[in-house]
Amino acid sequence: VSPGVTSEDYTPDVVVAAPIGTLVELMDIPILQDSDNDAGFYVAAKGDATNFPGAAIFNSADNVEYTRKATVLESAVFGTCTTTLGDWTGPRMFDEANSVTVDVGDGTLASSTRDSVLNSLAINAMLIGSEMIQFVTATLSSPGVYVLTRLLRGGRGTEWAMTGHAAAERCVLLRGAGLRRVSMENSELGISKYYKGVTLGRPVSSATAESFTDNAIGLKPFSPFDLRATRSASGTVFTMQRRTRLAVRMIGTLGISVPVGEDSESYTLEIYDDAAYTTLVHTLTATELSFTY
Repeated sequence: VSPGVTSEDYTPDVVVAAPIGTLVELMDIPILQDSDNDAGFYVAAKGDATNFPGAAIFNSADNVEYTRKATVLESAVFGTCTTTLGDWTGPRMFDEANSVTVDVGDGTLASSTRDSVLNSLAINAMLIGSEMIQFVTATLSSPGVYVLTRLLRGGRGTEWAMTGHAAAERCVLLRGAGLRRVSMENSELGISKYYKGVTLGRPVSSATAESFTDNAIGLKPFSPFDLRATRSASGTVFTMQRRTRLAVRMIGTLGISVPVGEDSESYTLEIYDDAAYTTLVHTLTATELSFTY
């Protein structure tokens, strides 16, 4: 045992770091992979400062009793759009006219190639508002702020959201790190619940509750595409192609495979009197990809 020696005017100095909070983004969107084919939804989580230790996701029906639903150990990349994404009414092809600037804070984005984006729905996939896009080029303009260009629009059945974007929309990089699937029971669908992202090691009371309703968008079938009409003496025959939320195979020795993904197959075709879509003339239903009118 030896006494310590120091100067008489020494004063201990201890720096206490502020506790890190958790930011979450709750997303009721189409599924990103076949294993997520259920009634759940996605949650992205990250810290509001560096050295994020991870977080637990809790939910509650009454904002009093909370149940742990998921654990996130990595940081997701998300933030807000600082510009408004322009409308796109073209087909499933690259939008070379519009760009969008996103602020992802401490997150980073990277450019890819056109071929890589076309070969995988997971490459540079990002949620802008409610539209899923893929970007080829991400240009850093300031720390955490990127300009995204060469955009593949309306992915995973979100072509309905290619117009009507607003300022300061959410942007979420749809990658595995920092993203979790929260499972839900059928009885919980359509009911508003409270959710908290709680930094690991901190009490549940330290986080602010956010209300959210899961409507199981991930189970909703995609609409058909490539509608064509052939006129004949017996009437007009409409044909179309099926889409699926499940993985498809377009090449290989086994040929093309587009699984139905549902227990049964049924389609509805609505006929209007003009392009304004105000007066419904007739509604047809079929169990295959062909209608006769």
